[in-house]
Amino acid sequence: WMGAIYTFTVQYAPDHIGANSAYVVNTQMSFLYIVLILRQPHEPALQTPVIAWFKMLGTLLTTIFCFWCYPQSIFMLYLGVISFVLDMIYIVLVHRAMGKRA
Repeated sequence: WMGAIYTFTVQYAPDHIGANSAYVVNTQMSFLYIVLILRQPHEPALQTPVIAWFKMLGTLLTTIFCFWCYPQSIFMLYLGVISFVLDMIYIVLVHRAMGKRA
């Protein structure tokens, strides 16, 4: 994957901080967190509110920074918003799963 991300960055998204490729990976992770909790809702070690909230907070703060510093990078900003929405869905699913386990 390091080679794929490197070549993607060189050819399609030559930004200096690597945010485009980072958001591609972050969006995939956000989606896969949702898949994980839907497939294994009764595995408390895999999903905790702390993980969910800090994942969302990291995405949110980074996206705010990118909106401020790189407003012209619409692909990156679009993926930041999509990742944030997916992270919010994950938070809701984690809290529902925690309620069912209690």
